[in-house]
Amino acid sequence: MNRKIKRLMIRIGLGILVAVVLLAIIIAIGYFTAYSKTPDHYEVKFLGSKIYDLTRQEGEYVGTANNAQMGFWTIVITIVFVLILEVVSAFKKSKTNQKSNKDELQ
Repeated sequence: MNRKIKRLMIRIGLGILVAVVLLAIIIAIGYFTAYSKTPDHYEVKFLGSKIYDLTRQEGEYVGTANNAQMGFWTIVITIVFVLILEVVSAFKKSKTNQKSNKDELQ
């Protein structure tokens, strides 16, 4: 397998992991907020999108995921993560190339 493809696959995997962890933290904060305010219904939102519903039943909250929104945000976060890493990698590579070119000229 090509080195670039392997690098991209690893970055996509890491991006998915980052997205899942971020959404899990947001949902955990939603549970904390719901238990501190104790409403009958609480919507966990990420950038305005409802990703998780919490409904109080017998004093405890039962959660329901909005799979479409969670999937959408996982894809968006993964793409942004991969793009950031690619830009940083390209910037470092160009800086290294500039330095080696200067060394060759001297």
